[in-house]
Amino acid sequence: GFSEPADTDWDYTTGGTKYTGDLDTTSEFTGEYGFGYNFGNLTRAEVTYVSMTSDINSITGGTAVATGDYVIDSFMATVYKDIDINSKFTPYLGAGIGITSVSSDSMQIAGTGVGPGSGSAAGYQFKLGTSYQVSDSADLFAEAARSTTGEIEVSEVNYEAINTFGARAGVRFMF
Repeated sequence: GFSEPADTDWDYTTGGTKYTGDLDTTSEFTGEYGFGYNFGNLTRAEVTYVSMTSDINSITGGTAVATGDYVIDSFMATVYKDIDINSKFTPYLGAGIGITSVSSDSMQIAGTGVGPGSGSAAGYQFKLGTSYQVSDSADLFAEAARSTTGEIEVSEVNYEAINTFGARAGVRFMF
């Protein structure tokens, strides 16, 4: 799948001066891998690993310069509610919580080298999707996802909540 991060506000203090700006990134790839359990009452749960790699397009403010990658990795626990419409298609809603780690390549802010580094914060996701039953043991699915983090510090740079919007498609196997 893919996810598109929204521009993220940041601030950094060096030499008693606070610099602020926006980080603009473009997603390259998002993958989600996990295991789950179907409770049989149109409710299921999954534990997943989500990884998103982005290119840093630009960082503005405080004579900031940045290039390279920006990686967001999350471990999420998500609960889904399936909506029975008496069809091979099954729409669903999902909400999850977990821990998110953000890593970035080095950058320059006001002539000071910052990073590379990483930081962690609480992560959240909300999903809307549909699956299509292809057999008793496999479904195809497509979903839209919105993910966000709490405020996070990476290499002494403070980022506001990091929001991403994306879409994923894949195969779900049942054992």
